[in-house]
Amino acid sequence: MQFRGATTGFLKVLDDLINDYEKFRGNIQYLRVGNMVENDRVWLILIDHANWRRLKIWAWARIVHHNDDPALLARLEDPAYRAKVERAVLLRIEAFDWYCPQCVTLRFTEAEFAKLVNAQA
Repeated sequence: MQFRGATTGFLKVLDDLINDYEKFRGNIQYLRVGNMVENDRVWLILIDHANWRRLKIWAWARIVHHNDDPALLARLEDPAYRAKVERAVLLRIEAFDWYCPQCVTLRFTEAEFAKLVNAQA
């Protein structure tokens, strides 16, 4: 299990079957995609701290490198983010479940916190 956070919108829905997240160099994370050669089943756990909820997604994963489909990776580029997409992880979602928020710690971004404080003033 590894934290894979990024800017808002790093998960993208490409069509009705495929979800995607892109990979950037230099995020100081060790990424082992070799595991997917033998077992391409993955789980994602997405936590929405501010709204106190969690989403678990079960999916089949496939790695797409830049040389495999440069047009796809170009489609995933975010002009506001300076890193270049080097590969994508395509996910065919099998199931999802919103589940118990008991262990979700309420956390807020600095902007969300400022908004809450200003509302109290």
